[in-house]
Amino acid sequence: RDVTELSGGQRSKVLLVKVLLQNPKILILDEPTNFLDEDHIRWLTRFLQNYEGAFLLVSHDTAFLNDVVNIIYHLDNAVMTKYSGNYDNFVNMYELKKRFIEGLLSIEGLRVNAIFSDEVELSLEDRVQKTAPHIISVSFPKAKSEVFLHALEMKGIYCSSGSACSSNHPAISGTLKALGITGEYLDTTLRFSLSPENTLDEIDYAIAVIKEQLPIYMKFYKK
Repeated sequence: RDVTELSGGQRSKVLLVKVLLQNPKILILDEPTNFLDEDHIRWLTRFLQNYEGAFLLVSHDTAFLNDVVNIIYHLDNAVMTKYSGNYDNFVNMYELKKRFIEGLLSIEGLRVNAIFSDEVELSLEDRVQKTAPHIISVSFPKAKSEVFLHALEMKGIYCSSGSACSSNHPAISGTLKALGITGEYLDTTLRFSLSPENTLDEIDYAIAVIKEQLPIYMKFYKK
């Protein structure tokens, strides 16, 4: 049968199969399931699960995404962040991170590092999130991080002080610079690590504890 006699949906299927059979090293697929029935979606799912090359996929079919992807790139306010896992894992981590950051920003005397806005001009390189999406770096300008860390541990909240790349050197590391951390914040920064196993209730509890404890330790801060 001549391809010109096929419907638009049928032609799309033929073109998709033609591209896949060429076995390219990189595939770019834009809404590939739009014109596919359930049998063809299952076939495409199996194909991509066994595909040895790389593929970039744009789709609103969340069930399909969950079955075939293991990396999600999220573009928000011109900042691109890479999440590992399927779509459900991304949504969960994004909601946890959003809830935590919103709570942190409501606390006076606290700074969330690497939060970008349209008011600040950034290069394309700087617009790529330089930290893992599950890591939140927070500075307390008037509270020593080591002291505050132990205070949080007593409340069942565990984090690490400073940056994993800062070590004990007085100079600011490249990672700290990328986060916008200057010398005055070197000993007042904590890193919180979120996990898919965390819950929103745990996030709310952490925010409440930080909000309660921070003013206490700020009173005794000495440079």
